Amino acid sequence: MKIKLLSLCCFSIASFFGQTPITINFSDVPVVGSHYVNIRNLDFTGINVGNPGANQVYDFSGFQNFGEDSIFYINASETVYPTSFPNSNLVSFNGTDSSLAFFNSTSTQLRVEGLLMEVPFLGVGLVTAADPLIEYNLPMNYNDTLSNVANLSTSSVPFYQAVPGVGYFDSVRAQVVRTRGAKIDGWGTLITPFGLSFQVLRYKAIDITAVTPEANMYLQDTILGTPIEIPLGYQVLPGTEFTDTATTYYYYTNSNSSTPMILAEIAQNNLGITTSAKYAKFNFVGLTELVEINIVSVSPNPTNNFVTVNSELEINSIKLIGLDGKEMVSKKVNSKNTSLDLSNYKAGIYTLIIETEKGQEIKKINKL
Repeated sequence: MKIKLLSLCCFSIASFFGQTPITINFSDVPVVGSHYVNIRNLDFTGINVGNPGANQVYDFSGFQNFGEDSIFYINASETVYPTSFPNSNLVSFNGTDSSLAFFNSTSTQLRVEGLLMEVPFLGVGLVTAADPLIEYNLPMNYNDTLSNVANLSTSSVPFYQAVPGVGYFDSVRAQVVRTRGAKIDGWGTLITPFGLSFQVLRYKAIDITAVTPEANMYLQDTILGTPIEIPLGYQVLPGTEFTDTATTYYYYTNSNSSTPMILAEIAQNNLGITTSAKYAKFNFVGLTELVEINIVSVSPNPTNNFVTVNSELEINSIKLIGLDGKEMVSKKVNSKNTSLDLSNYKAGIYTLIIETEKGQEIKKINKL
């Protein structure tokens, strides 16, 4: 188990006063190999996003843990979609829902090139950005603003539906336009649920997302009594369009290189009602130690066939995530060791998520 000591002076209550706003630089951005765990809070009572302005106090000490998301940053080559996103040099993988986000990370900007995610009405599919989503510009300073219009499209999903008197369609997709207006509108001290505090910038992003579903239509007609079929290509499905407006507050820090850049993320709908809340998880030994979990070993790695998983603590469950980000194996263990047979899987980099009483640990397996 690796332990990194954090200086007490970084978290002193005295840091509430007399501070100047921090700057977020490229050195603070996640890189390939970064691994963070977020706590999900499902009880939004008392969660206050705080106020804009200088030298604020953002108190999230009452944040509760209703579940955890493990986020791992990998290369696009470790997925089956590198050719779909040739400009991506950083991919975030969510171990809970197996979603992927393909980024182009530079010293001045973070852009989203595409996503593998659950799309309303379409199911899980690829979302490709013709005009990339700009998440933020670097460096990030108090009062910086961002304006971006992104155009995206989903992959086609097979779906047959007859249209009486007209014809039928055999697949659907969606065109998506997201307009973002954002501002770093506040700075100050964020109080964690763990008794510590960090200097932060508050990033308020207002996203208007317009979704237009389309269907690949075929017109059925007759010519001189002979049935014919005329392909019409993708047509808008009238009455299925919808627009969603959401405001998300991100609380960025650069206090320590071992700390996730986003300490908290609070999303609200167009009525100002909180719909989701996440918080960076910390594990502590004493009051000033940040634990970096490393209690699981996997061998042999690389492997042709079996891998054995050994842990210092009892393993509750394991999941094997495939090359496309989808869950391939999920099983209860309740032991300190177990094994997996990979002999029938094709070569590539697989992800193993091991759940113990100390939380999740992620291992990469190289199948030869």
